[in-house]
Amino acid sequence: MTDEAHNGGWWRNQWGWPWSADRWIAIVGVIAGVLVGWYFYQRSLRAPLLTYMVNPATTTINRQDFEQDFGFTYQGKPLAADRVTAVQVAIWNSGTDSIRAENVLSPVTLKMTGGERIISAKVRKVSRGVCLFDKDDNPEQLERGVCPVKWKILEPNDGAIIQLIYLGDSIHVPTIEGTIEGQSRIRIVPSEKNGLKWSETVPIIVVSIVPFLVALKIGAKFRKRKPIQGLIFTVGYSISTGVAIVLLLWLHHTPTIPFGW
Repeated sequence: MTDEAHNGGWWRNQWGWPWSADRWIAIVGVIAGVLVGWYFYQRSLRAPLLTYMVNPATTTINRQDFEQDFGFTYQGKPLAADRVTAVQVAIWNSGTDSIRAENVLSPVTLKMTGGERIISAKVRKVSRGVCLFDKDDNPEQLERGVCPVKWKILEPNDGAIIQLIYLGDSIHVPTIEGTIEGQSRIRIVPSEKNGLKWSETVPIIVVSIVPFLVALKIGAKFRKRKPIQGLIFTVGYSISTGVAIVLLLWLHHTPTIPFGW
């Protein structure tokens, strides 16, 4: 083995190491191009995405807060319960394709996790009247804590706000069940999460910035020998890092209700 091969000369000759700034910029450009292309490809796909969220602001009335001689009544009938809770939930299409009635493969239902009796279910808001969004007032199902919902069509950003009043406390909140054609499962947005928290955003930014700082160090060495190429390398990597951060934040973005509570 020659001294040149022993010292890594063969590797340098084959791969042109250390790489010049223009080669680094090309590599970074390719990676950034792949990320941006993948992003716009995903955005171009037409797919439904039925989304569900529970309003964290619930209202609970406790019987023990009053004299024991007091109680709850509904439509003139006494209710055997120590707590009554009112909660609002949102159902909407956050996808890019419409969801028609015939796309619902199994009924979409609101269901109390503990089987609490629902005494009232009302549609408080609908994004558009043409959606014909409604709920089923079947007494037997409400007694079991189940409230089916239906609609004619939900185009992107269409949906409704439903208010449920049930016997029980806010620990047990309604969940959603059902199957939509072209969607593996209904997307459930956590109640307390309406966008990224700082505890989630900071690690994403840090992970993206660390390679950027390394690149600045490399760029500084380039600028000593080749100022123009070093500057191009630094600028190019800066742009690609910014694109990467934006993409990461977007991918972790939590959708908000387009028509509000």
